[in-house]
Amino acid sequence: MYQPGKKKQMGFRFSGSDEIEEIEELKELVCENNGEAEIVKAGTLTALIENLTRHDRLDASFNRIFLTTYDYFTSTPALIDLLIRRFACPPPVTFNPTQVTEWSNGTKPLVQVRVINILKQWLEHFWTGPEGPDDPNLLKLQAFANGAVTETSAAQQLAELVQRRLAGLDSKRSHPSTPNPPKPILPRKLNKLEFIKIDAKEIARQLTIMEACMFSKLQTCEFIHKTWQKKESPDAFYPAQNIKALIRYFNQLSNWVGALIIAESELKKRTQCIGHLVNVATVRHILPLREALMYTKPDLTGML
Repeated sequence: MYQPGKKKQMGFRFSGSDEIEEIEELKELVCENNGEAEIVKAGTLTALIENLTRHDRLDASFNRIFLTTYDYFTSTPALIDLLIRRFACPPPVTFNPTQVTEWSNGTKPLVQVRVINILKQWLEHFWTGPEGPDDPNLLKLQAFANGAVTETSAAQQLAELVQRRLAGLDSKRSHPSTPNPPKPILPRKLNKLEFIKIDAKEIARQLTIMEACMFSKLQTCEFIHKTWQKKESPDAFYPAQNIKALIRYFNQLSNWVGALIIAESELKKRTQCIGHLVNVATVRHILPLREALMYTKPDLTGML
């Protein structure tokens, strides 16, 4: 049984020769056994990539953590290069011809599928870089995916996903429309809207719809490094754009509430406005979960 704290040597090697290969002799993982499974605690970047794409075991938890936090210890271009090299996956130099054949027919195809799946998962759920036809990282992935199609059919889906990113499309956050949404509560006179004449429940619904769109775009990796607190510059890309948009929305909402109140010069009307805002807040608080989900994530309402 594996002992806690001991180092575990991985047996796979990358092809190519450059600065990344300088740590070849140090490709180790530090694992810890919690009684049920081995947990990776640390390791060199090369060893972490190998564990990410192992042919004999899938560690979904490790994969999610790695893709969420990789920006702490490497960069997007370096990670792409390492995964592309991992896809080449030559057999260990100590293998005899029979072992090389077994490797090429058994282990190598599995490793290649793991690499493709990791790239797909990265692009679908953890990609934080810029998108568009000029992004060099996406262009490199596109060239790799088009070439990898000749070795594994799984690369075709990767190529299509990269193409969507290059086109600025994001398929991950599309939610089906609600088949039977509640009928909107409209005021009697639509030609001259007054805030206090609009039903509090309808205002709560509309606010829920707007906020749901922003909340659904948030990604776990956006909370790393607190990048939303950094000052923006024209030549830098900050991945926490969705968090910034949410902060900006709530600041605007606060300003809107204040503007509604002070816009009323008469004390009586100002009191009515405050009371109506309180009613909206109360409805937002007690809005039934099922009805809220119909506006935010309609695909989940069937589970309630």
